[in-house]
Amino acid sequence: MHGKALVRALPLLPFMALVAKGQTSTYDGKEYCLTSQCDSAAMNLYDNMAENFQDIDPCENWHEFSCGHYGKRTQEMYPNEDVVKLFDSMQKVNSTAMMKRTIGLTLNDILGGQPGSEMPPPKYSDRFTIDLMRRYYKTCMHDKPPETYQLKPAVRIAEKVHAAFSRYDPPHDEKTMKKKRKSGKGLETTPEPMVNGSLPLDSSDGRIVRNATLAMARHQIWGFAKFAPQQSVFNTSAMAIGVEPYISNGLPRKELYDSESIAYEYKRIISAVLKRAYRSQWRAHHYNDLAEQVFKMERRILDIAPTVQAWQRGKGTTAQMSVDRLSELAPELMIGDVIRDQAGTVSRPSLKNTEVMFPHYWTDLQGIVKTSSKSAVRAYLVWQIFLQTQHLLEHWTVEDYRNILREIDGTKSPSTRNEQCTERATKHFGHVMSSMYAQEFYSKEAETLAESIFQDIKEQYIKLFEETQWMDPKSKERAIEKAKSMDIMAGFSKENPNLRDWSDIKNFYVGALVQPNRNDSLWSHADDYLELEALHTRESWRKEFHRPPNKFKWFKNTFDVDIYYSQELNKLVVPAGILQKPMMDPGMPAYVNYGSLGTIMAQKMAHAFDAQGIKFSSTGKLESWMTKGDLVQFDYRQLCFQEKYNFINVTDVNGEVYNLNGKQVADEVIADTYGHEMAYRAWKTRVNGREENMLRGYHQFTDDQMFWLMRSKQYCSLEQDETLLQELATSPNPPNRIESWAPLTDSLGWRESFGCKPKKKEIVCQLWGNDQHQKTGDKAAAESGKKNETEDKTKSSSKVTEGGPKEKGGPKEKGGAKEKGEEKEKGEEKEKEKVRDKKKIEENKKKEDSKPTKQQDKPAKQQGKPTKEE
Repeated sequence: MHGKALVRALPLLPFMALVAKGQTSTYDGKEYCLTSQCDSAAMNLYDNMAENFQDIDPCENWHEFSCGHYGKRTQEMYPNEDVVKLFDSMQKVNSTAMMKRTIGLTLNDILGGQPGSEMPPPKYSDRFTIDLMRRYYKTCMHDKPPETYQLKPAVRIAEKVHAAFSRYDPPHDEKTMKKKRKSGKGLETTPEPMVNGSLPLDSSDGRIVRNATLAMARHQIWGFAKFAPQQSVFNTSAMAIGVEPYISNGLPRKELYDSESIAYEYKRIISAVLKRAYRSQWRAHHYNDLAEQVFKMERRILDIAPTVQAWQRGKGTTAQMSVDRLSELAPELMIGDVIRDQAGTVSRPSLKNTEVMFPHYWTDLQGIVKTSSKSAVRAYLVWQIFLQTQHLLEHWTVEDYRNILREIDGTKSPSTRNEQCTERATKHFGHVMSSMYAQEFYSKEAETLAESIFQDIKEQYIKLFEETQWMDPKSKERAIEKAKSMDIMAGFSKENPNLRDWSDIKNFYVGALVQPNRNDSLWSHADDYLELEALHTRESWRKEFHRPPNKFKWFKNTFDVDIYYSQELNKLVVPAGILQKPMMDPGMPAYVNYGSLGTIMAQKMAHAFDAQGIKFSSTGKLESWMTKGDLVQFDYRQLCFQEKYNFINVTDVNGEVYNLNGKQVADEVIADTYGHEMAYRAWKTRVNGREENMLRGYHQFTDDQMFWLMRSKQYCSLEQDETLLQELATSPNPPNRIESWAPLTDSLGWRESFGCKPKKKEIVCQLWGNDQHQKTGDKAAAESGKKNETEDKTKSSSKVTEGGPKEKGGPKEKGGAKEKGEEKEKGEEKEKEKVRDKKKIEENKKKEDSKPTKQQDKPAKQQGKPTKEE
C-alpha cells in the first residue's frame, strides 16, 4: 500500500481524543505518549500538516501534505497582531523565526527592557558590565538626536575620507577671498571645484586611498576589501590576516540596477547623501553626475563579483601571499599599507602570511578603480559609509532608502525599535547576554542528548564512506578520519571565554564605554556603536592576532537558533537556543528529536564533505584529501544534482515560471539529501527495531513516517510574494517549497517509508554510498517492463535511473553472485567517463570564480524547456 492509499487506509484519530492519566496509554494495540512535551510536538505537527492530508498523495505533493496548513494555522493562532506584524516586517516566517521571537522576549528581560521585569544579575556576576550593557540598550531605545545631527555620525567618518583627498581641494582664489573676508559673507557658500577630480587614479594616489580606507576600517566599515586576523588555513596552529572582497549591497540584486524606476530613486538618494556629506567640500560639483558615477562603479564591481556558489566555496580559493604581492595585484588600493597600519605603531603585525580569497578578483577590481575618476572613488567611499551605518541614522534619506528595500523584499513595515536595539546589544555585549541566558535556560540534559545524536550521526557518516565503492582507498581513509575527528560544541562556550566565569567575560569589555543618554548635539547612541566597533578592531589586532588560534571560538551566541559547521575547527556548533521545543526535548520520542534537531545537525555536518569540505583536512588545513581521480568522479556525480535542479521550476504570484540554478544550490541540496538520510539511519540504529510511543492523533503513521514529517516542519513557512526572486538570485538554498520535497526524491529512506517509486524518466542522483539507488532503479524498471534506454547510460556514473522500489521496505535482495562481467563493465565505463568529462569538469572549475552567468544574476524565466546553465 503506497502513497495516498496508505494514509487514507486508516481513519484519523481526533487530536487529543485520548484522555488518560500517566505518561503513556494504549489504544488499538499502540502505546501513546501523554506527556506535555509529546502533546506539544503533536500540536506543532498539526499546525503544519494539511487538514485534508488523507486526500493528498505524499509521493506526489509532499510540501502540501506536510506543510499545507502552516499559514492558515499560524494566522488562526495570531489573528490580530503578533504574526501579522511580524510578517509585515519580515520576508519569511517559519518555526525558526517564531523561536527567535520567543527568545527575544527573554532577551528583553536580560536587557532590562521593561521596568520591574529585569532579570536579576547572576550570582558572582560583574554588575558593572551588566549595567554597561543595559545602559547601551536604553540609550539606543531613547536616543532622539536633533534633526541637524541625524547624519552626523556618518559624516564624521566621511570627513576623514575628505581629509585624505584634501590634496585635490585647491587653494581659494585670493582676490575673491579678500572681498569675502572684508564683507564677511559667502565664505561658507562659495563653490570651489576639485582640481583634477575628473582624472583617473594613478599610483601617486595610493596613499590617499590608503588613508581613506584605513579611517573607515578602524570602525569596521569597508571600502573595497575586508580584512581581519583569522586562524590560518595553511597552518592551523598560527594566526594570519584574512583578506576578502567587500561587495557593496546597496541594491540586493544586480538586475535591480537595470530597473529605471529603482535606479532613478537610488541615484536620487546617493546625490542627496553626497550633498549632505560634502557641505564644506566639492560644493560646485554636480551631485547628480557624481551619483551617476557611484552608481556605475557599484554596477561594474558587481559584474566581477564572485558568484553565490563561489562564496560558498570561498575559503577553498584562498591563496597565501606576502602583503607586497597583494599590493601588486591592486596597487592603487594599497591594501598592504592599510593592514600594516591597522594595529597602530605599537604592535605591527607580521605580513608574511596574508591569506587572500579570490586572487583573480583583485586584478579585475584594479582595472575598475584605475579607470574611475578621483572624485568617483571618493564619492564611492562616502556612499559606502552611509550604506554601512544607515541602520544607526535617522534622516529622510535613510527612510527613502529603506523604502526602496521594502519595495524590493515585500516587507510592509520596518523592524521595531526594540528589535533594532536588541540586535545592536547582541553584537557588542553578546557574551554578557549569552551568560545570563545560559544561567536561566541552559539544560545539561538537552546538551547531553544533542551530543548523543551527534555521535550517532557521525557513526553513520563513517559507515557511508565505508560503503562508497567509487572512492580510492586513500580518499576513503581520509574521509573517515575527518568524520572521526569531527567534534561538537553544544550549549554555550565553555572555554576562551568560559561563559560561567565572569572574570573571563569581564576581560572582553575592558575599555568599553557608553555615554549617558542626553539630548544634545555632541553625542548619540550611534557614536557609542561606532566607538565599540573601533574598540573591537583595536583589541582584535593588538591581542587576538598575536595569540595562538582560539580552537573553541564561537561565531554564534548561546541564545541563537542557528547551527553551523566550522571548516577551520572541524566542529559542529549547537547553541542552547535551539535545544528546546519545538525543535527537541529529552521527553519526546526519538523520531521527533532525530527528525527535527538531528536532520539539521546532520545537514550541517555534511558540509565537511561537500565541494569546499573536501579541500579541508581533519585539522582544518586547506589541503585536499581526495585523489585526483576521485575529484573527477566527485565533480561528475555532483553534476547530476546540478542538472536535476536546473529542471525544477517555481511559479510566482503573477504566474511567471522560473528555473532554479542547479549550480548555485547543489552544495545545499546534497547536504540536505545526505544529512537527512544520515539522521534517519542514526535514528533507526538507535531504536534498533523498537517501536516508539506514538503522538496523540497520529496513529495511522509509522514511526518511520513520523520521522520524515518531523524533518519537513522546518520548511513550512509564510513568505512575502517578492521573496521568491530574492532567493532564486542570491540564496544557496532552494526556496522552502522546493527544499521541503526535492532532496527527498534522492533519499532511499523516505521512498521506502512512504512507498514512493521514482517517476518515469525521473533522475535519481547519488554521490556517496553503495549505489543502492542504481540497484533499486534497475529492479523497478525491470519489473515494470521499463528498461533503461541506451542513451541514459551517459549519466550512469551519477546513478541517474528510472523506476524505484517495488514495495514498502525496499527491494528484495538479488540472489546469487553478481552477473558475469558486471565489475569489468563498471570499471571500463568509469574510465570512459573520466576521459569524456575531464574537459567539462575543468571548465566548470575555472568558471567558479569568474563572472556570474545571466542565470545567476537573475532567475531565468522558463521559455518552453527549462533553462540550463551554460
